[in-house]
Amino acid sequence: MDEGSGKSIKSLRALAVAEGACRRCPLYRDATQAVPGEGPKQADFMLVGEQPGDKEDLAGEPFVGPAGPIPHSTMPASHGKTLSSPMRSSTF
Repeated sequence: MDEGSGKSIKSLRALAVAEGACRRCPLYRDATQAVPGEGPKQADFMLVGEQPGDKEDLAGEPFVGPAGPIPHSTMPASHGKTLSSPMRSSTF
């Protein structure tokens, strides 16, 4: 449920649109775009990081800043597969 509008979010595309329109906290003021995340819809796990940094904001993709190589290099080693799990930045 999207608490701001009262509408249900029923797809990842609808979630990305809602994230781009969100004004419930002041973080949007300095952002150039929302960073909704990437990866398959169905996965064994999801990696969630902190709010997007400046590099993520400019690229529109999660985990592309200075700390980005850490999850990209450790997830395949620790799970025995290539990076095919959803990755997303989040703000709570």
